[in-house]
Order: sequence, then C-alpha cells, then structure tokens
Amino acid sequence: MSDIQEPDHRRLRTLAIGAAALLITVFSLIFVAVNSGPQFDAVIMDDHVVGGTTDRLTAFAIGSASGAIVVICAIRLRKH
Repeated sequence: MSDIQEPDHRRLRTLAIGAAALLITVFSLIFVAVNSGPQFDAVIMDDHVVGGTTDRLTAFAIGSASGAIVVICAIRLRKH
C-alpha cells in the first residue's frame, strides 16, 4: 500500500513547487513588462527608483530561474 502512495506524494510536491514557481515567473514577467515601457512617473523609496534598471534585471533573473524550475517540474510530471 505504501508503494502506491509514495509516487502520488512526489507528484503533488512537484506540482506544488511548479505552481509556485509559475506564479513567481508570471509576476516577474508582468513587472518587467510594465516597467520596460516609457516611464512618465517615478516612484522613489529611500533614494531608490522603483522599476529602474537594477530592479528589471533582478526580476528578469528571478523569472528566468523560476521559469527553469517550472520546465523541470513539467518534465518530471510528464515522465511519471
């Protein structure tokens, strides 16, 4: 009986990790897309321009890494 349940737990764990990574990827994509156009307003918090070049590069890096996790999870789910 335990042999049957264990792969289901692996699938659920993989699905949960993939879903969370997908949300992070989507939010990062939206952040980069919104802040890549012409900026008419600037939000400055503690002498830092929110949505500047550093923020866009950081969101791109985080989105790329979490997107890779989504792909790995999708491949693992497809194999089993």
